[in-house]
Amino acid sequence: MKKYLLFIVGTMLLATLAQAKDLPELSNALERAIAEQVIPFANERVQQMCHEWPTCQEWVANKVGQNPSFKVVDTEVERWLSKWDGDRAIWQYRFYAQTQENGQTKAYKFSSEGQGSSYAAPVLIKKFPGHPGKPTEHISAPSSNDAKYSLCNSWPGYKQWYRQFQSQNGYVSAAVASQYIYKWDAQGNALWKKRLYVRVVPHFALTYAFYFQAYQTQAGGDFTYQAPVKMSKFPYRSAF
Repeated sequence: MKKYLLFIVGTMLLATLAQAKDLPELSNALERAIAEQVIPFANERVQQMCHEWPTCQEWVANKVGQNPSFKVVDTEVERWLSKWDGDRAIWQYRFYAQTQENGQTKAYKFSSEGQGSSYAAPVLIKKFPGHPGKPTEHISAPSSNDAKYSLCNSWPGYKQWYRQFQSQNGYVSAAVASQYIYKWDAQGNALWKKRLYVRVVPHFALTYAFYFQAYQTQAGGDFTYQAPVKMSKFPYRSAF
């Protein structure tokens, strides 16, 4: 690995020396060259999620430029209904990255500010929060019709509950899910809470909104699922 990186650096040095006007410019060019040659992600899912968070790619490139051993090995996201602005739902996001650096495992937290209009610099945290079940594949919640049905049907107890609306020729017109850390235990492990929001139309010109909720009582444990709760309005997901 070291010989390979030395070869990259040497090659790029010769290629960029004539173009670089000063040492800072040359240094930046070499950092970019190393970042382009090294694959700093454990798998495609991790890479995809990093690419979807606005500041992650640049952060990784800078890290690799400073330390070629740097690699992102896992990622996860929190997304939740933060508040209402009139009838508009305001969603909030946090992104987590677990890394390997010089043989050490580290974890970082990325946050959005101002309802997604700006992004805070990542901060080092004590422990990666793990996953709320299956590792998340995308920052934003799925929004297509196919994803909507898959999202609903995979929620335990949903199918039985939905039969009452089918019997009235009802249907689900929209669905979105949230997942967030509601508590850290004494050992610093994350406890996750999940919600499934659905907008149903049981009668012509009538609509209802409900949310299903589930939560962990111990880190990495099974989820406890609760009965659905009726809402006054459906929280359409704002674009991330």
